[in-house]
Amino acid sequence: MNIAELYLNKTNFTPLISEKPPKNLGISVVIPCYNEDNIKSVLHSLLQCYPTNKAVEVIIVLNSKQSDTEIVKHKNKICEQQFFEFKKNIKPETPLFFQLIKVENISDKIAGVGYARKIGMDEALYRLNIVQNKKGIIVSLDADCIVEKNYLTEIEKIFHNKKAKAISIRFEHPISGVAFDESVYDAICQYELYLHYHILASRFAGHPFAFHTIGSAFAVRADIYAMQGGMNKRQAGEDFYFLHKVIPLGNFFELNSTRIYPSPRTSERVPFGTGATINKIINSENKNFYVYDLQAYKDLKMLFENVFKHYHQNINYNFINTLPEILQSYLYIIDFKKNMTEILSNTSKFETFKKRFFRWFDMFMLIKYLNYSHKNYYTKIPISFAAKELLDLLNIHSNSLNNKDLLIIYRNLIYN
Repeated sequence: MNIAELYLNKTNFTPLISEKPPKNLGISVVIPCYNEDNIKSVLHSLLQCYPTNKAVEVIIVLNSKQSDTEIVKHKNKICEQQFFEFKKNIKPETPLFFQLIKVENISDKIAGVGYARKIGMDEALYRLNIVQNKKGIIVSLDADCIVEKNYLTEIEKIFHNKKAKAISIRFEHPISGVAFDESVYDAICQYELYLHYHILASRFAGHPFAFHTIGSAFAVRADIYAMQGGMNKRQAGEDFYFLHKVIPLGNFFELNSTRIYPSPRTSERVPFGTGATINKIINSENKNFYVYDLQAYKDLKMLFENVFKHYHQNINYNFINTLPEILQSYLYIIDFKKNMTEILSNTSKFETFKKRFFRWFDMFMLIKYLNYSHKNYYTKIPISFAAKELLDLLNIHSNSLNNKDLLIIYRNLIYN
């Protein structure tokens, strides 16, 4: 019994697609769909992609929960009709295969994007296992996205050429146009700018696992997906929690040679994330998005540098007294000395120690410190000021505090 079968048996998996998968299935693209106005855009963009070496299957997970209104149910029904109209017009020789999973009346306790993504990704794993492709690729995408024509071919290449275990894929929200009000474009500029700011600031601090973890923009090898226990059922943040179990395994890459374009729309589908943040910014009094002060990341940089500088001196922890008081307080709460002693007692080489340290002080821990320090000491500041301050620190000079200008600079930094 292989790892996929062990995982599927453990989760009491029951297949939801009766049609057999194509024999040369190589990529499964999973798209949760809930309360959507239009599913056709993402399907058409995938259909326009360049052909891959192996077959591609797209799995739509149309889902609803027990408390959904008639409006939501009606939207889902329209999406279902759109899907079958789309599928009916596909030419027989098309190398893409489209499937729809319909899961209705899910308990409100577990309903959400995490559960829907899990249903689709488990199904993808099962179907890849049927054709004995344990290193097949499971791609996570969202229904409000469109993709570039080289999207599928570039995903296939990076997994083949670099032996990737998982990847984060370049994303860019539309930041101008006529489809949305100008306030929406300004809000999405701020939000995407924050996402890049947080990653670059975390890298500045010295954390090796600082990567984007966006649900619409990642892919994972089938065996790795199973090995790490599959997707979780979180109603938001499922992508972050899943990928930060995978990233420490190594061979995690950023795919920057293609793009995903997620919608900048407002949304109440999840308690946090893109749509919820856009709502928050638009409805705020001054239209600013407030983010973590850069000084909190500087605190962490001091901590990491001191930990590794004193490693060869059998760490005596005196350096803790030189750290900012708010950080000292946090280290006490997380029982830093005890955990460090345990890590040291189980490692004999510096590189092993470093890996083990960051598996403990992971990105979860980093964000917990950011939240703790801002609850008890620091004050959040507008993203335009924070982003400009980080650029100055990195000796990248910009006279503009315009969110759009700053976002373009940050995109170049992240993706080049």
